[in-house]
Amino acid sequence: MSINLMKPLFYLFPSILILLACTNPPDNEVRTVMPEETDEISITIDTIRVNTPGTTREFPYYFPSLDFSGNTFAGLDERTGKINVFKLPELELIDTIQLYQEGPNTIQKNMVGAIYYHNQDSIFILQHIPKRLLLIDHDAVIQWQVDVTEAFKRDSLPDGLMPVGWFDRIGTYYENDKLYFAIRQEQAEQDFLTPMIGYYDFRSDHIKTLDIHYPAFYTKNENVGTYGFPGIQFYENNFLITYPYSTETFVYDQNINLLKTIQSPSRFEVGKAAEPAQGRRAHAMSNPYYYNVQPLKNGSYYVQLGREPLPEDPKSEIFNFTIIYNHDFTKYHVIDKNEAPISFGGEYFYYPIPQEETEYQSMERYKVEME
Repeated sequence: MSINLMKPLFYLFPSILILLACTNPPDNEVRTVMPEETDEISITIDTIRVNTPGTTREFPYYFPSLDFSGNTFAGLDERTGKINVFKLPELELIDTIQLYQEGPNTIQKNMVGAIYYHNQDSIFILQHIPKRLLLIDHDAVIQWQVDVTEAFKRDSLPDGLMPVGWFDRIGTYYENDKLYFAIRQEQAEQDFLTPMIGYYDFRSDHIKTLDIHYPAFYTKNENVGTYGFPGIQFYENNFLITYPYSTETFVYDQNINLLKTIQSPSRFEVGKAAEPAQGRRAHAMSNPYYYNVQPLKNGSYYVQLGREPLPEDPKSEIFNFTIIYNHDFTKYHVIDKNEAPISFGGEYFYYPIPQEETEYQSMERYKVEME
């Protein structure tokens, strides 16, 4: 089965492949980068007001479309079941798609794990219960769907696997007739020995997995505490994977070649696995946590949220920080700030300010210049 989604987009593929061929390292050559801290950075800050009419949720969105186009942002409001679409950089609400909560096109709003806004008439949805991958149009009518449990069985994948989305840490991604998503085992069977990324190939109508596995930190420790989910970022035909115990990030291409390893500078503490009987909160209070990197200004920069060990009184201390990297991760700068940065792929990243008015929300907007 092949789905025709905006044919003109595919005319770009040859030029993209040529660009990748010019920039990727030779086969089997993995570039290792150790970022160096710098203060040679220019940051411009202003505040914008975002229109949030009626019951439109405030930022951040817990189920964003992680396409980083820099032109639009789409996110699911899990409280209303609406997918809201904003024009960038003004964050002007320009469209709303209401998911059906009854009838033949029902997609339960509180069972959605991830969305991917490909265009206004092609929105992919990963649903946890039931385990489905779906494509809806602008009217929220289901155009295609697959029962993932049945597809896993048909394609002889290991038992107990499930597709998973995890807020803004793990989304889904469509490129070149393939829909990518994270996979994991059912919680009771989790041993971290199975691949972590799968995809549905529309050309062959089969689900396949990528040969990218969890590192020894997961397979050798009985209890990983709060580090259960990696951060997986799909961006420009690459996979950027960050395991939350370290800022270290691994960059793979779609052929599963490890292109680059971005090492963790010594100033960032590396977390430890939990003791066998240690609870999640106790583990969080004694260990740092690092989130996935987000592209900024079409890959000219990247931002990453980090957290120090959780303090006793989080309201009175600054324990979060934002790491800003340059385009090749050779330099970084740190902003000590508890709020989490949001990037939509354009020239700005944002810090949401808690909403004080029903119709509006303020956002701090940061513009970065770094060599």
